[in-house]
Amino acid sequence: MEMVPNSIGKLKHLRYLDISGNPDIRALPNSISMLHCLVWLKLSSCHGLKELPRDIKKLISLKHLEIEWCYSLTHLPSGLGQLTQLETLSECVLSNEKGNIWNSCSLKELAKLNNLRGELKITNLGNPEDYSEKILEGKKHLRSLTLSWDFSTKLVNNASIAAENQLEWLKPHQNIEQLTLVGYEGIRFCDWLSSLNNLVKFSLRKCSCKHLSPLSQLPSLRVLMLDQMSNLEYIISNDVVYREDLFKSLEEIRLMELPNLERWWQEQHPTTTSSSQPASFRFLERLVIEDCPKLCSMPLYFNLRDYLVLDNTSFDTFRQTINHSRSDYSPLFALRSLCIIGIKKLDITQCDKIRWERLAYLRFLRLDYLPKLDKLPDGLQHLTFLERLHIWRCIINTLPEWIGNFLHLRTLGISVCIHLKSLPQALASLSNLETLEIVDCPILFQRCQKEIGEDWKKIRHIPNLKIHQPQSSFSPRL
Repeated sequence: MEMVPNSIGKLKHLRYLDISGNPDIRALPNSISMLHCLVWLKLSSCHGLKELPRDIKKLISLKHLEIEWCYSLTHLPSGLGQLTQLETLSECVLSNEKGNIWNSCSLKELAKLNNLRGELKITNLGNPEDYSEKILEGKKHLRSLTLSWDFSTKLVNNASIAAENQLEWLKPHQNIEQLTLVGYEGIRFCDWLSSLNNLVKFSLRKCSCKHLSPLSQLPSLRVLMLDQMSNLEYIISNDVVYREDLFKSLEEIRLMELPNLERWWQEQHPTTTSSSQPASFRFLERLVIEDCPKLCSMPLYFNLRDYLVLDNTSFDTFRQTINHSRSDYSPLFALRSLCIIGIKKLDITQCDKIRWERLAYLRFLRLDYLPKLDKLPDGLQHLTFLERLHIWRCIINTLPEWIGNFLHLRTLGISVCIHLKSLPQALASLSNLETLEIVDCPILFQRCQKEIGEDWKKIRHIPNLKIHQPQSSFSPRL
């Protein structure tokens, strides 16, 4: 559909209108504003929609306005604050054009909509409008809030100070459970952040903060996500006293594209506790560290369960965690999934110092783009519960016969291992192996040809064989 007919305004008793998923619609007829009984208007995924009807404020019965993924919307029309019954407003798009501010919805109008509940995203923050009243504090039914700044088109002398002042007036109700800040250029946070005792998920993306010390005062925080923050050097300043119950609720941490993050504490922090144990995340179950090449120090993570991803980062924290001599239990014994990717300095000497046998219940292992790893560490042979093994972009030339220890192995993936000369005979004994996928391995491709390849007898019992012909233009990133 490219156009909604103007005659839709004649459906006087219409209560529900779903136009979502029509990317070619550019505008809606103003006659929609005549649907005074309309309760629900769904416009999500109308990617080409640029504006809403100017008289939308006349939809006095409207309770739900869904506009997720309407990427072309330039603003919401003025008068939105008159829709006092509104409960769902998935996104409040402020004007990004100075000359259009007075014709679009303002934060002052948003302040009137205290029946909003569920999720709310406010985009294009940064305009120098009046922030003289609390905008969000009265919205006790909101559970998730995203605040997104864009100073690229704003005439602001000091974006850092402007952002800090704006954030001060955007304090949410204490019932908020999820908070996301995008493009926040302030150096410090407002004091109200530490008062969000019910906050369980906190996400920061493309923000300018150098540290995040207020995190230590969020007792219910379960999920922390930090992404694309080039100024971030450490998480917690040294004036925060370490306690065993610090971050006691954290279950998941994602650190991504933090090129200057070096450590969790501002400096080398006294991390030992009264029980002589190192500082650690006691209940952390999921940890992802991607593109944090300088990160070398953080609380240890003995109790991970679901997954650990180390991608283009230091190997130090993993080594310190898994090799630690705990008297009460074995570190990382419950971990199910491990991905080690892009650690360019990792070689077999470092790997052989890892106590791999402690990963007794590991089910999934991915080794990817480790350009100095020329063989698999012998310690991996103890991972006897392994079900999926992926070896990608490595310079190994042989697979060891002890791979036959993996009696539970169901999937084996080998990709871009151009030096790998053959498959081990032990593969023939792996009766549970269901899938073997080989991609861009020219030697193995020839050896695994059906009936005639030298390794065919080793793999013919595997039900799902995916032996891909190498690309002629293949150029490995090694």
